[in-house]
Amino acid sequence: MRERAGSFLELLDDTILFLGNERITQADSAYSYLKQAAKTNSALTELVTRIGRQFEGQGRKKTATTYSIPAKGSIEIPEVVIGTKLVNIGDAIITLKPSADLANKVKAAAITINPNSSVSIPEGYTIILVTNLSKTEDASITVQIK
Repeated sequence: MRERAGSFLELLDDTILFLGNERITQADSAYSYLKQAAKTNSALTELVTRIGRQFEGQGRKKTATTYSIPAKGSIEIPEVVIGTKLVNIGDAIITLKPSADLANKVKAAAITINPNSSVSIPEGYTIILVTNLSKTEDASITVQIK
């Protein structure tokens, strides 16, 4: 009985998984049709915008790159995505500022980021310089690059 019940439950789980996948596929198709129809029908534009806002950020997640910075060390990171988060995932306090190449174009003081904290990459910071202020602890950060 246990084997038969186990087989039945496995088939039931597979069916539920398949139906969930099918529902997602159909919802994606319906949303695509609505987006296409909204281009010529202004009444649908607001609806499509609301649906899009509801699911903003879902789907393909952009991955962040992780960097390690030795004690009292610095690294320069090119092509960071402005507006994304630089996250201090280590145990050391770090600072963030534009690289020497951008220092004349972007006037800004260094931003201090404590462990387990984050800051949005400011406008103009396309190349950043991250410095580890600790004398003993290595720093770890994550940031999204292009």
